[in-house]
Amino acid sequence: MNPNWQGLTNLWVIYAATTAAVTDLRWGKIYNLVTIPALVAGVALSALTAGWPGVALSLQGMGIAVALLLLTLLCGQYLGGGDLKLIGALGALRGPAFVLS
Repeated sequence: MNPNWQGLTNLWVIYAATTAAVTDLRWGKIYNLVTIPALVAGVALSALTAGWPGVALSLQGMGIAVALLLLTLLCGQYLGGGDLKLIGALGALRGPAFVLS
């Protein structure tokens, strides 16, 4: 991936995670206005940098992230929908290796 694109992806990750943390601490909620644009940006940047294989990788990251969080729900740990969307967006931005690490 081109370093400029990687930097843009990192900025999206920082924006989404920081904004979500602030709104979650302040209002107890992670807003769609944060998560949905980050998710779309993750898929779009993957498509621009790597084409269809990039989109597939982005969707795998999103899917693995959501699956891991759903697994925590089965173990009795409660997470809200905003948490699921946020980790899905981060997975879309950085891919499955990032989520699994």
